[in-house]
Amino acid sequence: MDMPTEIIASAENEIEQALWQSVRDNDNDKALAVYHKSRIKLVSLTNLSDAEKKNRDRVLAYCLMRIDDSLFSKGDTANAVSRAQEALSIAQSSEDAVQIARCQLTLGARLMNQGKIAEAEEHFRGILTTHMNSEDEDLIQVVGWTLITRGHLLNAKSLHDQALFVLLDAENRLKSIDNFAGIAAANELLVKVYSNLGWSEDAQKCRRMAIKYKEKAKREQR
Repeated sequence: MDMPTEIIASAENEIEQALWQSVRDNDNDKALAVYHKSRIKLVSLTNLSDAEKKNRDRVLAYCLMRIDDSLFSKGDTANAVSRAQEALSIAQSSEDAVQIARCQLTLGARLMNQGKIAEAEEHFRGILTTHMNSEDEDLIQVVGWTLITRGHLLNAKSLHDQALFVLLDAENRLKSIDNFAGIAAANELLVKVYSNLGWSEDAQKCRRMAIKYKEKAKREQR
């Protein structure tokens, strides 16, 4: 029989591969099936040592986060906040800083989608306060994506100058770790911000950058 550590590592790898295949193929259903199988595999593990349980919970939280993301993309938003809360609770039991921050970001985004801006901002502020100066690449990525989400809020409030500052900061952080999907997302939003500012040439440049980095992300899985 496979050892728990091997099963956990295998599940994490399957989740990651399914994620990138869904990005390439634009097929959330196929990825969702993999995530559900991985969840069952992880939950079924018993008699774990403390270290194994924390590792299992780290990957399980990531799995639940990916399930929520797929369901949300398919339009299943009714239970999105409770799904994100469950993922965050399990991440906290894992005591893994990266997974806790990822789940905080997801929960903040789901709260924001329901118009609960103040609650969402609490989670975003928690991430930025704790990890803004982190040198860990995974945490730099979470901070970058948190800044993008904050950029959405600022742009929606017509605070375009502030949104621009935040998004350029996000882009620079994500460039430093070659997170191509994040660079693409930052540039997609910069198109809107520059357009709102009336800077059409900059908007066109960012549109080209977004397309370039979206394709690069699919090829290189970053």
